[in-house]
Amino acid sequence: MIQIDIMNLLFFELIRVAIGTQNTLSRLPSEAEWEELFEMAVKQSLVGVCFCGIHQLGADSDEGYINIGMSEDLYFDWMGTAAQINMKNEIVNKQCVELQKRLSTDGLRSCALKGQGVATLYGEELRGFRQSGDIDLWVDAPKKDVVDWAKKVGMTEKPGYLHVGVSCFDDTSVELHYRPTYLRSFTHNRRLQQYCESHKADWTERNGMIVPSWEFDVVYQLSHIYRHLFGLGVGLRQLMDYYFVLRASNSNSDSDSNESLKRTLSSLGLYNFAGAVMYVMREVFGLDERYMICSVDEKRGRMLLEQVMRTGNFGHLDEKQKAARSTKAGNVKYKLRQWWKLVRFYPEETLSAPFWSVINR
Repeated sequence: MIQIDIMNLLFFELIRVAIGTQNTLSRLPSEAEWEELFEMAVKQSLVGVCFCGIHQLGADSDEGYINIGMSEDLYFDWMGTAAQINMKNEIVNKQCVELQKRLSTDGLRSCALKGQGVATLYGEELRGFRQSGDIDLWVDAPKKDVVDWAKKVGMTEKPGYLHVGVSCFDDTSVELHYRPTYLRSFTHNRRLQQYCESHKADWTERNGMIVPSWEFDVVYQLSHIYRHLFGLGVGLRQLMDYYFVLRASNSNSDSDSNESLKRTLSSLGLYNFAGAVMYVMREVFGLDERYMICSVDEKRGRMLLEQVMRTGNFGHLDEKQKAARSTKAGNVKYKLRQWWKLVRFYPEETLSAPFWSVINR
């Protein structure tokens, strides 16, 4: 069972203040606690968003940080990092739009997955402070055509099951997807690929960027988080993305649509995991019940939150994982241990994982 210490609770409160589901902290942290909160935000890739929470607490003047018990040095370090994130977002947004136009000129339709695509749902104040990563574009073309285009601009990695890396910008990694995601269960993955194909016609434009529909993102983002649970690990940034997807989709407003979504999640083997994610949505982000896509699964949810707080974004917090995965044999052992922990919660996906890894390595 997860050990929710006082710093985790304060961190969750700061997140809720930032996204507007809580007005203030239950108590003001000490200078030392603010330092620890900053480190937690760094490890979860939430520095920019949490800085917006600091402003909500009243630290929006030259000496506002004094009112919330933060040191001057930390405040300006935090502000400087948030400003860098904002500037990087402006660059990556422009690069994403530019790349979509380049693909379109060559007759290839695309949409922005995750990252810059989901950031368009964050709202005006928070959008620029979501920490960006690489650019992921889903291209509406067969794998061969996508790989051929990648070779023209410069391929940076061997094409995999999902995507190929390309060299388009000096300062931003780019992955071109011919499949948006996958599941390790062969049956569920076949259904997921069919689901993805059926939603290509629903792509739309937001903030000058072609993105998937909200309805698609509810399923896609969930499957993406699920996949990372079996891989490097899940961070709060990914789950915050899902919070904003749920707020945008508001699937529960239409009972027929919500029942259809539940059937889809069940057919993909994602329903139990959705219940775990709803627990995190409630405990960390304060998601209102009307936005939830299914009932909260507290048992699975506690396990998920423990993993999130232990591993951090893409496993950056997990020193044992880093040490174990430094060798090929150690990497295999780590995966097997990780899957063993998950097997009683998600048996079909877990038992399929070793076979998937062998076939698709």
